[in-house]
Order: sequence, then C-alpha cells, then structure tokens
Amino acid sequence: MRTLSSPAKRTSAALLALLLLWFSPGVPWSSVCHAGSLGLPRVPLVLVAEPGSRSEGLPEGFAAACEREGYVQGETLFQITPDVFTDLGPGAEQVARFVNACAKRVGGQVDVIACGVSGLVARLAVDAGMIEDQTARNLVMIAAPNRGTFLACLLKSVVEIA
Repeated sequence: MRTLSSPAKRTSAALLALLLLWFSPGVPWSSVCHAGSLGLPRVPLVLVAEPGSRSEGLPEGFAAACEREGYVQGETLFQITPDVFTDLGPGAEQVARFVNACAKRVGGQVDVIACGVSGLVARLAVDAGMIEDQTARNLVMIAAPNRGTFLACLLKSVVEIA
C-alpha cells in the first residue's frame, strides 16, 4: 500500500470535498474551492463515463462545471466513454490506454474520476498494473457497483431456490 505525501493528501482531500459538495443539494458549484485556490498545482483530470452511454455519461453538467473552473478540454480535462464490453478486462485495457496516453500528453500524473461500472474497470486497470506506475494520482469512483447490484443478488437467490 502506498502512502501519500502531505501535499498529495491535501489535494486528495480537496478532490473528495469537490465531489461531496458537487452532489450536495443547494451548494452552487462556483462556491466550491478547487486545487488552484489552495495554492496547489492543478492536476489534469480524466473523466471516465459509463460504457456506451449516449449522453455525457457523467453526473449532469460535471464536465461543463470543470471547464467553468478552469479545466481545458484536451489540456487539463480529458473524457472517455468506453465501448460496451462483456468482461471487465477489455474495458480496463481501454481505460488504461486512454489514461496512460493522457498522462504522457501532459507529462505527469492525472486524477481519474470514473462513473458506474467504469469505476470497476478503472480500479482493475490500476490494481493489475495496466495504468503505468505513478500515472493515476487519485482514482475517484462515483456509484461504482463494488459490491455488485441488488438485482444480481436477487437473481442469485432465485437460482438457488429453483
């Protein structure tokens, strides 16, 4: 398990605070601080949407809010909507290729925010070493089904009864 340095811990805490405040009702995005206001360098952000989603595949307006806060598409903000996959492995490979390419493009580390099942594939990519060492500084998973789904548990119980 790796430990984070003090600046990394502060930035991680700031990123988590951003996400918590983003999902808090009644809190305007403009009132939320970001890494730049803490005197820390802005780390490029990779947004990983739900596989095969036709819309943004992220919380509504999330990418636009990042842009309003100073992130620039193609420079400090990157987005991917993975192709639909039937196994986590191919999805992890696709996400890993994209994250590694973004990190090379910016010449350093990136923070990754992944939604839904994309959180699982991003975590697999990190755990399996598909994302190059020290490339993904933080991985934030939004609504990732880490413990499966209610429907899967229900189907399992139906199969066990039959």
